[in-house]
Amino acid sequence: MLQRPQIVYYLPAYITVTADIQEADFFIGLARGECHKMIKTDDLFHVERFGVPLTVVKDLRHLK
Repeated sequence: MLQRPQIVYYLPAYITVTADIQEADFFIGLARGECHKMIKTDDLFHVERFGVPLTVVKDLRHLK
């Protein structure tokens, strides 16, 4: 069973979270472990601290 992601508490009600990459319009992932590099598209936005990327957002809409 998939746990509810912590980010859900910070998102507006009109945004839904899915684990299905084919259904998703955006990807939000941690830079830790290089998981964001699994999606081969440019970064839309990233959060960093002291020059180190923490979270990456990618736009997947053009891949559909």
